Amino acid sequence: TYGSWWMFTCSVHGPVFFIDRTAGVAFSRQASFRGRELEAAAAIVNLGFAHSLKQFDAFTRHVAPSLNLHYADADGNIAYFHRGARPRRPRNTDPRLPLDGRGSMEWAGIVPSRQMPSVVNPKRGFITNWNNEPVTGWSAGEQRETWGVVDRVAVFIDALEAARAAGRKVSLDDVKNLMKRAAVSDIFAARILPFLEDAVAARGEPADMPLPAAVARIRAWVDAGASLEAVGNVVPDPGAAIYTEFRIAAQTAVLATPLGSAFRAMFYPTVNAGNQ
Repeated sequence: TYGSWWMFTCSVHGPVFFIDRTAGVAFSRQASFRGRELEAAAAIVNLGFAHSLKQFDAFTRHVAPSLNLHYADADGNIAYFHRGARPRRPRNTDPRLPLDGRGSMEWAGIVPSRQMPSVVNPKRGFITNWNNEPVTGWSAGEQRETWGVVDRVAVFIDALEAARAAGRKVSLDDVKNLMKRAAVSDIFAARILPFLEDAVAARGEPADMPLPAAVARIRAWVDAGASLEAVGNVVPDPGAAIYTEFRIAAQTAVLATPLGSAFRAMFYPTVNAGNQ
């Protein structure tokens, strides 16, 4: 019902957040987990009391918000479940635009949990996730475009694959350090640096010249983990400062002119405390 601005306005598709009275149009937001919040909260609590993989899986099927859930037991089993009440949206609609609420674009039910991404005891021997897409092509809510090409999960994957190749076991402390490293490291630097090294090498300058020396400093920083974290009163590695200036200059040179007023400079915090 429509009311004064201070009254709660709702529709059959959820709360109304904007009304264009002149055009006779209202916009509402429909949530697939609406009304299931308490059930989902209870299921999430119960996950910590599961006594088997089967029981854990059963609890996950009651988790309505979109979440990544992981399982491991003393018998060596590991598993991953992507869960949530995912609606079946009508075909031939653009997920970037609102759906027509007059009946022609209604959801066709909820995707069964058995059809959601999951894996049990994968062949590669480990499972990693840091809010990245669960499988290739999976949309983030209504948007496929919001997934990035590189995610912090890449730090886990690189380290765990290296440990597996070396036949080295990963300890609990290793996992803790990996989590911290992923939180405070520049995850793009290792993938961008080779292009910079090739460009500088093509100039043929001696290694002790300023430009090759600066790139070598970046390489040392990247090989050490590309951390943006300051220790005490010590600023991050000088390689981080050099790389930051390179990225800002490169992005400005490539994008500032074509984007014009829409261009936004990159934001690099002086220190990354893991909460950026």
